[in-house]
Amino acid sequence: MDLENYHHFYEQKPSVLVVKMLNEADTRAKLIDPKLHQAGWTEEMIERDKPITRGQVINESGDRLPSKKPDYQLFYPNRSGMCIAVVEAKAEGESHLAGLQQAKEYLEGGEIITPDIVIAEVARKYVREGIDAREIRGRLYFISSQSGVEAVDADLALAAAEAWRELETKARKGKLRMPSLTDGIVLALARKHEAKVLTGDEHFKGLKEAIML
Repeated sequence: MDLENYHHFYEQKPSVLVVKMLNEADTRAKLIDPKLHQAGWTEEMIERDKPITRGQVINESGDRLPSKKPDYQLFYPNRSGMCIAVVEAKAEGESHLAGLQQAKEYLEGGEIITPDIVIAEVARKYVREGIDAREIRGRLYFISSQSGVEAVDADLALAAAEAWRELETKARKGKLRMPSLTDGIVLALARKHEAKVLTGDEHFKGLKEAIML
């Protein structure tokens, strides 16, 4: 087609603007990563596509729901510290509200893991307080329904004993009361799942696994 015919052809056709929208991968590479770096988040503070749970146990066979995996987790002061935010990337054409809702679910729906011995200890506490058996059963059922109750097997028992010894040494140095075996089980379970222990117990103070209340 010569130049004259080309101009004639173009004038006869409506002009069409083709815009290539960014997919999720491009959104991350071209928009989110630069913004995070500009805001002062270094690579040592960013974790990408790392599961934050193993997936909630849904039956006695141990089957689990898919694990939750945010696009970005932001840690302070670095990846060995505490996760303080998540960022969910979406393709350019998707609403930001979809990513907002997904990030909210990550933060609010984190998996809670409870060692089975803790259920027994909670029951003992309520019995000591004179609470009615029916009320205790209801409270224990609530705890079980809102968390994954994990049994203590041989591997966890050994890890718990080692964790207890660590807490015992720490307690002696800090002139604290001796930790319970349950403390060791809780710490071992947190390390097994790369989880955090939300606690006010002084035995856990200073441990990277602990979030102190």
